[in-house]
Amino acid sequence: MKDNWICPKCASQNNPRRNKCWHCGLERAGDNVQGETQTTSSNNDTRAYKKCPFCGEQILNEAIKCKYCGEFIEDRERAQPKEVFTTIQVDKAASELAITRLNNEIFALEHELGRIKQRTRDIWLGSLVLVVAIIILILFAPRPGRDTVSTIICIGYAIFLGLIGIIYLLRGLTGSPGNVESLEQSINHKLSELRKHQEIVSQ
Repeated sequence: MKDNWICPKCASQNNPRRNKCWHCGLERAGDNVQGETQTTSSNNDTRAYKKCPFCGEQILNEAIKCKYCGEFIEDRERAQPKEVFTTIQVDKAASELAITRLNNEIFALEHELGRIKQRTRDIWLGSLVLVVAIIILILFAPRPGRDTVSTIICIGYAIFLGLIGIIYLLRGLTGSPGNVESLEQSINHKLSELRKHQEIVSQ
């Protein structure tokens, strides 16, 4: 509007009813501020000017907003590149921390998965050894006409195998049971997350 007065500090246009600049808060000097500013700009103005990168009009070097098109020069020329750079650095730092955390979690899950599989193998091996020991006892049980020494040796061997089988069974049954399928799914999910964060860090 033609009646708007221009702030001499930030070159922002203000409504004539305003007593202070809406942008920098500078108080209005008087009713002839706009005329005085325009006269100074056209006659004895020694202030440095630059072109607005958006509309091409002449504005003050220290202006942070163009009085013609309304674009913020400071935000576009300085603040935005710094903000983008900071965001990239924060993303990479967060990804590096996530990689360390995921590696520790995957190691713990794989260790637990190995323990569960080992307990399963111990149970199967212990059961198999016990079955063999029982078969030996049945086949070489004392009978009339059988050599006593051979029978004693076979029974002793069966008892030895039975003890080994019991040890394996106890080791396999000790500890909390776990779900192998659930652990494998968790490991695969964390591996996919790990690859995503590694891609971010490598960019």
